[in-house]
Amino acid sequence: MKKSITLIFILIFYCLALFGQTYNNPESIVYDPAHNRYLISNKSGNTIVARDENGTLANFVTSGLGAPKGLLIIGDTLIVVNSLEIHGYNLEDTSMIFNYPVENASFMNDATTDGNGTLYISDTGEGKIYKMKLADGSNHTIVDGNINPNGMLFDETNNSVIFCNWESNARIHSFNIADSSLSIL
Repeated sequence: MKKSITLIFILIFYCLALFGQTYNNPESIVYDPAHNRYLISNKSGNTIVARDENGTLANFVTSGLGAPKGLLIIGDTLIVVNSLEIHGYNLEDTSMIFNYPVENASFMNDATTDGNGTLYISDTGEGKIYKMKLADGSNHTIVDGNINPNGMLFDETNNSVIFCNWESNARIHSFNIADSSLSIL
């Protein structure tokens, strides 16, 4: 009887470990060149999974997330857009470095950086783009209304944030950082 119970527990543990390292509504992917792996956000699984060069999956972050979306690597930190806050994780040991909430956010989706310590974050649910200082998490709205920003990219040449709207026949927009103008590309 003891052997049967032990075997059952081993099988349950094996199945949990096996199924914990799968894609579950993957949302975003980023390449980590320092560790030769991809990191994938699992929106429905509330996890980040690492995929090595052989295709082997391993858990990277398994707790503290709620529908993680956009991913970005800055230095030795994985930035995770986590619906209502921005998380930072150490790429070496997966420890959380920071957790910055964004007040009144409802469905943050993606982020990009200017390479100088500033993040730009899309909030598809609120129709906003936020600007955040990574040093302390301070943030404010820079674009508000008449948009549904989704994927983002910082355009260094034109000092602007390029983003796609989330809608049918979506347009690509550009927000100029210098003069706060919004245009359609």
